[in-house]
Amino acid sequence: FLTPVESSKISQGTEAGVRFGGPQAGPEALLGAVSFLQEEDLKGRDVLEMRSACWACEGWERQEIVWLCDPKESPKAVWAFTSLDAFRRPLRLYPEGAQGQWRSYKAARMVPPGYRLKVLFQVDSTLRLLPEERISQPVEITLRICKDLPDLNPEEEQIVRTDISPRSGRKIFVASLPEVNVIRTQPGSPKTEARGVVADGPVDGSVVLLPRVTETEFKAQVKRAPPFWSNFRHETPALRRESLRMDWMRCRLGHVVPEAEIEDIKKALEPHVGWLMCLYRRLSSMDVSGETGFGISQIQAGELMMSTGICDGSTTKVADIDRFFIAAKVTPAELKKTLAVVNDKTLVRYEFLELLLRVAHHHFLKSGAAENMAEATVLILKAFEPDGRRAEQELHGFFRALCTEATDDLYKKHADLLAMVYKRFGGSKTPPGKPKFMALGEFQQLLEVANIHGLGFQPRQSSLAFRMGMMCQSDESGSSRFQEMTLLEFQMAIGSVAFLAADCQESEMLSMLKRIFKLLLALGKGSKERPK
Repeated sequence: FLTPVESSKISQGTEAGVRFGGPQAGPEALLGAVSFLQEEDLKGRDVLEMRSACWACEGWERQEIVWLCDPKESPKAVWAFTSLDAFRRPLRLYPEGAQGQWRSYKAARMVPPGYRLKVLFQVDSTLRLLPEERISQPVEITLRICKDLPDLNPEEEQIVRTDISPRSGRKIFVASLPEVNVIRTQPGSPKTEARGVVADGPVDGSVVLLPRVTETEFKAQVKRAPPFWSNFRHETPALRRESLRMDWMRCRLGHVVPEAEIEDIKKALEPHVGWLMCLYRRLSSMDVSGETGFGISQIQAGELMMSTGICDGSTTKVADIDRFFIAAKVTPAELKKTLAVVNDKTLVRYEFLELLLRVAHHHFLKSGAAENMAEATVLILKAFEPDGRRAEQELHGFFRALCTEATDDLYKKHADLLAMVYKRFGGSKTPPGKPKFMALGEFQQLLEVANIHGLGFQPRQSSLAFRMGMMCQSDESGSSRFQEMTLLEFQMAIGSVAFLAADCQESEMLSMLKRIFKLLLALGKGSKERPK
């Protein structure tokens, strides 16, 4: 049989093969130790193949052999002798790890499936065993030398006889141990049943092992095209930092945040921007229509403060929250001229940040619970973090459920349908001179006309589904891009509708998507005029 000496990639896009060295003694005698059924042994084999006991054809498995060395030791050479060839041929192990640390000497052999490999080691001039499982089996070994270990100094009690080499004239030592180690296949490791075939390698004289395949199992696989969501931009640390910078720039915190503490407060906020944005995205999307726009109402702000225990009726009262809400809503006339999105009734994202800092100043700093504003910021973040993490996990669960091959296939199958529906319902709110987009009101109208609510999807969740499908934008006040849905974002939002309709159960999302596409197909067969 053939012994692997190094791995080699055959060509790009092909399974990595294994390059092999010269032939060694065959394993015919070992095959009797493995319980091969005759019908399994003959399955898929031609007449010539049945005459050999090639390990490649028999589906042998790679077994790593490791000698772990104490940092105080530094062997010049380590060999392993195995029962595969009756302990006749040594297998050289090579070191891994830095000098002075625990180093391991490693090599690998191919063994029959389920075979209990017996092994002992020559470490420099001494036969050694691992502390693992041992069995009684006296074995005689001719000690080896190499360039790194030209001379032997064996232990006298291990030597059974000596001789002189007729070729080199060197002294030969034959040592013996009464026991050997047993190495078992790692628990849970898959047992290969696939046969292999040895073919010519890319280098002259080399060979490689390739899987022997059947027409059904191993048809030439077509490389998948990029998934439909490949151009969707997810949140990144850089985007979150830029979002914090843009929001902070618009906050009015002169008497709340001392200038000397600004950088400390930003550092306290930065690790939490991700879930803060998810929390705002969820709160600002509940019970929102295309006419009202996204934002957190005064009632929602009060309910949030009460649910987190900030509004406790003593240190902080509902009237305090209302006062801070109104203060955060004040927008200077000069700033208002630079904003593309102004909401006079609800909090936009930077105003939500300002509200949190005003509440932290009152509830923690003024009450003496915090010594400075940076510490007060940490305390209010701790109060809001559970709700924020839940909102963040919900969004991550949606992306996990959506970004699978099965959903990708389903979307690509209905790509033309989705493009038609998007074009039919979107664009009526787009200002002249801008690329066509779908607004929230148009998205909500589509869900109503297609009767998506009949699947158990709540109308009040439509704006949340819209927001979950949108790519995060660093600026939600100076630009209106965060509420202008592209075709890709529309596709993502349809997925979020399915996710919310399935009660956020990732396993149920695909079946819910199929039901939604059936409704959209029925809608596509109807009138192609834009609904009024």
